[in-house]
Parts: sequence; C-alpha cells; structure tokens
Amino acid sequence: MKLSLAWIFDHLDADWRHQDIERIYALFNKTTAEMESFHHLKHDLKTFFMGLVTGVNGQTVSLSIPEQGKTVELKGSAVQGGVHLLKQAGDCFGWATHADFGGEKEAALPAFDVAEVDLKGTWRNQWQADDIIIEVDNKSITHRPDMWSHRGFAREIGAFLEIPLKPAASFLASLPVSTAAQASPACATQPVAISIDAPQGCSRFTGLYLDGVVNKPCNVLMASRLLNIGGNPRDGVVDATNYLMQDWGQPVHAYDAQTIDQQQIHVRMAREGEKMRLLGDVEISLTPADLVIADATKPLCLAGVKGGANSGITAASTAIFFEAATFDAGTIRRSAQRHKMRTDSSARFEKTLDPELTAQACQRFVNLLTQAGLAHRVVGGIVQVGAPLTPKIITMTHTFLESRVGMPLDAGLVVKLLTNLEFGVSKQGDTYTVTVPSFRASKDVAIKEDLVEEVVRCIGFDKIIPQLPLIIRTPFSTRSVQRVSAIKHYFVRAVRMTEQQNYALADSQFLAAIGYQVAQPATLMNPISEHFATMVTSLVPGLLKNIVENHVHRDQLRFFECGRIWPVVNGAPKEVPSVAGIYFAKRGSVDFYAAKDDVINLLRELGFAAEQAVWSKATDALALWYHPFQTAHLTYQGQYIGVLGKVNPAFVPRLSIDTACDMAIFELDGEFLQAAPAMVPRHQPLSRFQDTYIDLSMLVPLALPAAQLVAAMRAASGLITTIEQVDCFENSSWHDVRALTYRLWLSSHERTLEKHDIDVVWNEVTETVKGLGAQLRV
Repeated sequence: MKLSLAWIFDHLDADWRHQDIERIYALFNKTTAEMESFHHLKHDLKTFFMGLVTGVNGQTVSLSIPEQGKTVELKGSAVQGGVHLLKQAGDCFGWATHADFGGEKEAALPAFDVAEVDLKGTWRNQWQADDIIIEVDNKSITHRPDMWSHRGFAREIGAFLEIPLKPAASFLASLPVSTAAQASPACATQPVAISIDAPQGCSRFTGLYLDGVVNKPCNVLMASRLLNIGGNPRDGVVDATNYLMQDWGQPVHAYDAQTIDQQQIHVRMAREGEKMRLLGDVEISLTPADLVIADATKPLCLAGVKGGANSGITAASTAIFFEAATFDAGTIRRSAQRHKMRTDSSARFEKTLDPELTAQACQRFVNLLTQAGLAHRVVGGIVQVGAPLTPKIITMTHTFLESRVGMPLDAGLVVKLLTNLEFGVSKQGDTYTVTVPSFRASKDVAIKEDLVEEVVRCIGFDKIIPQLPLIIRTPFSTRSVQRVSAIKHYFVRAVRMTEQQNYALADSQFLAAIGYQVAQPATLMNPISEHFATMVTSLVPGLLKNIVENHVHRDQLRFFECGRIWPVVNGAPKEVPSVAGIYFAKRGSVDFYAAKDDVINLLRELGFAAEQAVWSKATDALALWYHPFQTAHLTYQGQYIGVLGKVNPAFVPRLSIDTACDMAIFELDGEFLQAAPAMVPRHQPLSRFQDTYIDLSMLVPLALPAAQLVAAMRAASGLITTIEQVDCFENSSWHDVRALTYRLWLSSHERTLEKHDIDVVWNEVTETVKGLGAQLRV
C-alpha cells in the first residue's frame, strides 16, 4: 500500500516539509508496522500545460494553450471537451498519461476542473508535485483496520512524534444522523427506503441522498494525490469517493439515484442464478453466498467488492444515493475469492472495519464535494440502519501492567501514551478504566493484554531488559516421538520406501477425477483456495496423486506417509494420526503377501507381539481403491488397527496411467502405533538342544483363511515354535483349492527330539489340517 506523507500531514498540526522522514521511518517500524520503503517524489511540471478544448472534428481535437498563446491539434477519439493536461516534447504536444506520473497505464488522463484564470500556469500550485511516498507491507497491518487510511497513519505518527492530531470535526460536514434498527422507510427527507435483509452479512448500512448535483471533471489536488499513490482519477464525484477511502479508510459507493428501481435499497444475499454486470464491463454469476446491494428488482453492487456497471455516477447524474456500510469480513473475502476480484475495497472490508466510520464517511464526502466546488444539496440527512455499537471498556491494574512488562512504569506516562492514541483513560487508585475507541475495538484491542502491548510498543521494546524465562520441565512420555521416528526409519531402510508429505487439505480436483467423495468432510470456513476447502480424511488419495505424478519416471514405486487425517466424529472434526503406503509396479504385479509381511515386521520393529496380530477378510464397505476380494483387515488383541489390499482393477483407469500396472495399499491406525504400549521384551534363552523341522504340503480350500490354518497348526503341539510359509501355488484348473507348503520348526528346552517325538507332532498336525478340509500332498 502506498501513502503520501503530505496527505498524512493534512491531519496533523505540522508541516510535512519540516519532518525527518528517516526518523519517522525508524520509529514507525519500531512501534507500529513495517514500512518497506519511501522515496521523494518530485514532478517537474514545466513541460506540462493545460489545454482547453475548442473544437472536436471526428478524432481530431483542437486545444487552446493560454499559457503559451497557441492552439494545437491532437488525435483523441474519446475527448468531448473540457480542460486536459498536455505534455510538451520539443515543439510537439501530446496527451499527458498515467505513466507520466508513475502509473502503469499509458492511457491519457481525464479532464480537469481548472478555472480560466488558472490556465496560464497557476494550476501548478494545486498539483501535489512534491511529496514523499511511503510503501507499507500490507501483511503487517492486517490486524489494524484503522491503519488502512491516511488518517490512521496520521494518528499513529502524531502519537509517537507528539504532534497533535487535528479533530475529526474539521474534516466533516455537520449533518444530522437518524438511526433505525433494521429498516428505514422512504420519506420526504429521505427518498430511498433502506432495509438490511441479511444482518449476518451487514451490521451497519448508512445512506445519504443528494440532489442538484452537477458533476465536474477531476479536481487537480485530488487527482494528483490519487496518481501519486497509484490511483486512477476519473471525474469529480468518483474521485471524491476514492479519495475518501484512501483518506478516511471507509470504502463507499455513489449510486445514480435515478437507477434505483422503486427507490428501494435491500442488503441481501444473492439468489441462485442471478447475474450482474460490474464496473469494468465484467459479468458475474452470483451465488446465495454472495452479499449484494439491490433495489426492488436487481442487484446494484457486489457488496464490499465492486459496484455495478449500470448504477454508477456519470456526467449526466443529478441525484446521488451515497452508501457507506460495514460488512462481514469473511463474507466479503469469500466473494472476492470466488469471483477472482480482490479490490482496494474488499481488502479493507476483510479487516473488519469500524461501524462508526459509515456516518463519518457521509460527512466527509459532503465536505469533499464542497472543497472541490461540486454543486449539491443534501436532502434530509444521514440515515443509519443497524444495531448501535456498545463501547468496549477494559479495566487493568497498574500492578498487572508492571508484572507483564517486567519493569516499573510511571502511571502518568501510561495515561499520556494511551490518550495520544485516542483511548479514553481514567485512573482510580491502582486501576485504569480504558474506553477503547471504536476504530481499535472492531478487531485489534479486546483484552487487557492488548493494552499492555500498546503501552510497551510506545515506550519501546528496547527499553525492556531481556531476561531468560524460567522454564519448568516435567517428565513426559516420548513414546509417540520415538515411534514415529522408528516407523519412518523402518519404511525407508528396511522396506526401501520413499516418504511423502502431502497437504492436510484435500485436492478436490483430483478427488473428482478419481470419483472419490467423502460423506462428511471437515470444511474450512475460509479456505485458501476453492480447490482446497476440506481437510483430508485419508492419506491414500495424496499418495495416489504422488504415483500419478511420478509413474512415468520409474517402473516401480514405493511411497509412504506418516501424517494426520480429520474424520468427522459425532458431528465434529477429529485430528487423528495415520500411516499409509502404496506399492506400485508397472507392467507387473505386486506381491500381496510380501506387503503383508512388511506390515507385520513393522509391528515387530515397534515391539508388538506379531503373533497377536490377526488378519481377516474385509467384508464391510471399503474405499473404492481396494479390491473387494483381495483386501484384509488387521486387528491386534481384538482392536482394529488397519487394512491392506490390492488395488481394484476397475479403479486404475481413473488414475489416467496409460500403462498396465498393479498396486497394494495399506492404511494403519497411527494413534495405535504411536501410543499403544508394546510388549515388554524378556530374555528367552536358546535351547541347549538342536532344533529340527518338518515340511508339510497340502491342498487347502480357497475359503479357508491362511491365518486360521496357521493358528490351528500352532495349537496342535507345544513343540512347534515357528511356522514359515514356503510356497503358495494356484492353478486355473483347480477351482476351489490351492497348494500351500509350510515349514514347522520344533524345539525343546528339556531334551533332544527323537523320531518318535517328531512323528507324534506330524500326526497331530496332519489330523488337525484334515479336520479343516485340507488334503496332504505326497
């Protein structure tokens, strides 16, 4: 944001030319916000002249230059008459443009309102050709809506320079103000009826009716100041509205009163399917989430963002309905983002403006019209619709203030500093009673700690003696931190997977492409983008997107992520740790059982008893990427902790991968992995006697889960210590069975196992598997 130092000092009782800009720059950055830079602006107006249009013939414009006593002809299709600024280069003249005064546009400047006596050169005395332009980092004042104006900066600069701020009354026309709670009917003194039909979007709407208006070209001082800070002057009335916003901080809009149907103004939410054309000839389609200013039949303005093309002031306008309002910051920001139309107006409304500014803006507007010599007549007075503002009063003790600052403070100084910032302060005993001015109460100052900050920043943070804080450390469990580290190390080093870190916000475009829709997503009230408005409920879509973006570079990919998801539980979003991974193979297959072993080995790595982990066929509703017949649920000691499955072949084409591929996907309960107590490791001495093993091959029904088979064999004999799957084979001609081979390790801590012992185990195991429907293979 750009500001003019000369303009700022209009509000201070001092001459800006006698100020040390380096000191102002240093003090402002130290106490208030960040001034990025400043530069001395000085336009040499010797080569610029005012020309009076004496005739227009097609695209040829004849202009008289009284200062030089000559007439020139220039090309100008849009010029109808009036006084225009020309620039001289040698013996040639041309139209003065925005670019000549630091603007980005090469377009010619509009006509100016210059008296005949000033055409010979004294108009230069009205032009702000000498100034200091300050550039401020907008992000540093987002919490200070009062600072989005020249008066706001004047108040702040005057406070730390101890220069009196001129009273607001000296800038405002004296006009009566009438108030109404929600609606104001039309009457003789206020021809336009006002109604707030959407109080959630508009807390205050103020209107002023003027007739007998005679619009004029641009006022020289206003136009030059607007040019100096990057504005675009247009004509007398429009410039007054833009000047007012930059001067007082309140965005406003002036309507041609003749365009208001049935002389009714309704502040309402837009209707589905409504359209309107904005200034700049841009047509938009409105939604019920957009706030509009409408008449009896149509929207006139996208509230807080931009005015309508068919209701604005023109040179022929003779009656004005002037509007100043206070809108909900979130509603305005969402509309500006939705229609990709962020303006100077919306940037201010997004900061939560002071409702008391609206009546002052009407008074300031009339004052500016008078200063610019624009004829007008105020009909009735100002009508203010909306709930009255309750003053915000904060009590704070001097003891509390000193305890927070950490140093003794003079009570008189505290009162002086706050008073300079226009806080109302009274002190009785040890207690301050502070009335917060409305321009600081809308967003910035709400609690006594905010008052402490005001005092400290004015005194100077450098005055506080730094002290190391006293930190009391109490023991706490580091299990979750260690577990996360162990999980990542295991997947990276043992499984050779690559870690991914995706956004916590779901990419709605990608989700739509794969056909994934969350039933109850956690939705942001103020999203950073229309495509990132909900929190993720699964890490898998992000990993799938990673596969899509990287599959062209590798035939095999292994990705995992340790992150958080936000499912909605009992109507409220809950943040839950999660671990997910994908095995991807191009022109090949992924071994489901190898992925299964990786998950079991992870449990072992974390200290869990792997034998207590049970896999079962997934029978309930699955995410659309899982194969309905090749997916298993994992439970540990009866608690569900995750799912592992092959990818559904019908789902793969949605990823737009143009090569045949296969995937295995797992999702694990990160909260369980991080926090659940692991098995306490105990020393198990090795047997002094040699282990032995037997191999068992069999045909097993496809309906018999392998986990059930292994559990049954393990229970058949206490001598069995380990069971390993050696082979698995399926034949298309075998319709209901598959071949499995297991190696059973036998051990005893008491004696060497003999053939008789092994035969007993063999018989017990074979009888067990036969009972489950298996057939031994010889």
